[in-house]
Amino acid sequence: MDKKAFRQETLKKRSDIYSKEIDARIIDNFIHSDAYKEAEWMMLYVSFGTEIYTHSLIMQALYASGIDPYPVSCVRHSK
Repeated sequence: MDKKAFRQETLKKRSDIYSKEIDARIIDNFIHSDAYKEAEWMMLYVSFGTEIYTHSLIMQALYASGIDPYPVSCVRHSK
């Protein structure tokens, strides 16, 4: 299987199992963890598509928790 076909198959599988409810539980568990509570700053990926939705976590860190969030995103540059 070539790289393109593998990527398409993997994205389809991830899309098939994606759940907003599971995302919310993962984020909730993280927000209640000691690591989050003790953090002064954190780097977070800006989610895309069916990745775990991190936008609400970034906003929570920015406005409610006093943690300095540093969102990162990968940007493709055209050749």
